Amino acid sequence: MSVQDFDTVSLDRVTGDCVVVEPTEAYAIVQFVWERLRQSRDADGRMMPLPALGALAISATGDIDAMRPSREVSRTMRPPHEMAQELGHLLLQLVSSGRPDLVGIPMPCLDAIRRVSMRVPIPGGLRPISAPEALFTALEMFRPRDAYDARAALFVRWRTSRSTRAVRAEARPEHRVDVTPAARDQVTASRQGSPTHRPGVRPARRAAIELRLQFDTTPDPRPAQAIANVPGRAPRPEPTIPRGRLSLA
Repeated sequence: MSVQDFDTVSLDRVTGDCVVVEPTEAYAIVQFVWERLRQSRDADGRMMPLPALGALAISATGDIDAMRPSREVSRTMRPPHEMAQELGHLLLQLVSSGRPDLVGIPMPCLDAIRRVSMRVPIPGGLRPISAPEALFTALEMFRPRDAYDARAALFVRWRTSRSTRAVRAEARPEHRVDVTPAARDQVTASRQGSPTHRPGVRPARRAAIELRLQFDTTPDPRPAQAIANVPGRAPRPEPTIPRGRLSLA
């Protein structure tokens, strides 16, 4: 099945392929999730938790399918501040796709993500976001004119990136070296005939074998010490002490 045959793609596959998600596209996705989850709000203001990225799929027309596993339905309901944190985390997962070290993400978007994870305000700085409505207010500048078009553009970008990778993989030449039996026998014979070839010798040890310790018989210029009063021993000639020189053979 080719990439062109895909009708939908899950968001975890989009982020796994490091496809860049623009803030407007991320806003359109997070807004869709929020509009569906706030319908589950109970009398205490609690809502169902967010589905995982793998449970959200976008189509070429910009629609989103939420394939929530049945085990997630019975999870603990979330109060508004926890729901805002989950929405901010989903936003961060999307906009950080294809952006190492968060490079290229607009500062207002990063500020909103930071504020939603805060508990107390920073003196003279950012104030925390404790409700989903406040999160979308902080992200108002990234609201797309058409949410369907924004999500469809992300699907097209993913499909284009996958098609490009597939074409590159098919065009990549396969490097193979075919050695005929005659050529293999010639290489084996030349190796066996080499003076430095030893079967089973490791490369490091083979390099050590190539080091030859050459000796000369140059007499030591220092005079030999005479040992007096040793009965029964004939005087021995002046010894010649070989001195080693290490060289590469």
